[in-house]
Amino acid sequence: MIESTENKKELYSKEEVDALFWTTFAKLSKKPLIDLQSNNRSSLSFKKFSKDNIIEYLKNPQKNIKNIRNASIYMFNNSTHYRRLISQYALMPEWAYVLLPYKFDMSKTNKDAFLKQYTKYAQYLEKMNIKDEFATVSEVSYREDVFFGVIWENNDSFFIQKIDPDICELSSIEDGVYNYAIDMSKIKESELFLYPLEFTQMYNTYKANSKEKMQEVPTSISVCFKVNRSVTYPLPLFAGTMVSLHDIEDYKMLVKARTEIQNYKLIGMEISTKDGVPTMEWKDVMKYYNLTADALPEGIGLALSPFKFNSVNFERSGGLTDSDEVYKAEEDFWRSSGTSSALFGGGNKNSISSLKFSIKSDEMIVISFMNQVERWINRKLKELSGNVKFKICILPITKYNKDDYIKSLKEAATLGIPVKSEYCAAMGIQPIDIISKCTMENDFLGLSNKFIPLSSSYTQSNKVGKPESDETDLQESGIQTKETDQNEKR
Repeated sequence: MIESTENKKELYSKEEVDALFWTTFAKLSKKPLIDLQSNNRSSLSFKKFSKDNIIEYLKNPQKNIKNIRNASIYMFNNSTHYRRLISQYALMPEWAYVLLPYKFDMSKTNKDAFLKQYTKYAQYLEKMNIKDEFATVSEVSYREDVFFGVIWENNDSFFIQKIDPDICELSSIEDGVYNYAIDMSKIKESELFLYPLEFTQMYNTYKANSKEKMQEVPTSISVCFKVNRSVTYPLPLFAGTMVSLHDIEDYKMLVKARTEIQNYKLIGMEISTKDGVPTMEWKDVMKYYNLTADALPEGIGLALSPFKFNSVNFERSGGLTDSDEVYKAEEDFWRSSGTSSALFGGGNKNSISSLKFSIKSDEMIVISFMNQVERWINRKLKELSGNVKFKICILPITKYNKDDYIKSLKEAATLGIPVKSEYCAAMGIQPIDIISKCTMENDFLGLSNKFIPLSSSYTQSNKVGKPESDETDLQESGIQTKETDQNEKR
């Protein structure tokens, strides 16, 4: 841990920083989250954002960046609808990828050198643990629009630390990738150990010249993504749906109140009178009133009156039920988000074709973000040494189109198109695993001649016949016919 040196003019000399940097990174296996020696613990809390607050913020989003972001985080933590909407997009990618060479001289590169360099890149990508790291990055990005982070890595480990967006600001675009600056005056000297050591160098620069408090994070450790690229400032993609979330909660509260009222019953006790004067003493009236009231269960009221009246029920009349109104509010939320409610158990489940088109529209948003991640990773790969350069290609595969994509790759392979790497990636096999699995099964275990496929027309014959029907190609009428067994009844 970096100790505080408040009595010194400078935190560290350049030589001390360099020595500490390489010593720490050589041994790095974990990143501290808190100072275990300190009793000070900061906590993050958000006030409840009202419907009027959100409407006011959205009128001028550029001046309410922090408020809108905090409102989105609050809704994510407290609304299952908003959380599921964000997760729908963040967890949709499969993050399947292949490695492709793009800068090498085929006439001067031998097979061994090529394989060595390919393995080097594949091992680096495996260390990045793309599927896990970027699932987290995606969730934050769709929730807050912009993800600000830094890299911690050594030879064997890699992970991304999220930086507080309140002290960050988009600053530039380099090689198609966002860069950001950080306000060093907002970082406490005692907390520098929570950040990569480049931050100590940046802090030294700020201490030497207070005018340089906003400094761009070095691209070697910078991680920055933006989902909503239609505006230059942070604005969560689904910020507009937060108003609809309040409508859902309002209707739920109304349903609860109405249910309580509808279950309420009022009973009247008549006070006998003669010529307008009660025939009983008031203390006797209250005696019998209290005896009756104590015997009544909760939800039934009792009233005294000199007039005759029957018991009163508070049942609601009308065409729509309370549940219909809540359902309509939920449908309005999903409609305003542009996401089909059928994915979450609502909507018209019989409209299969419209659901497919809705998913494709969602995938366009997700694939755009995946392309952004691809460019950032390729910027990192350019830092690796070697005569042969490789680039990552993240395949446009999601949870919904995976089977169709595998099917198309299989058909392409039968025509001799070189898509074996893509096929393996679509099946969940990483580039480094292709090498290790082939080497292990063929060279060490000798399994290539031990697993023989069962004899069938598919494995024995090359004749082209009528392909089997694929249920995924059925139209709506065909799906309904299959589900109701109408063909069997004919």
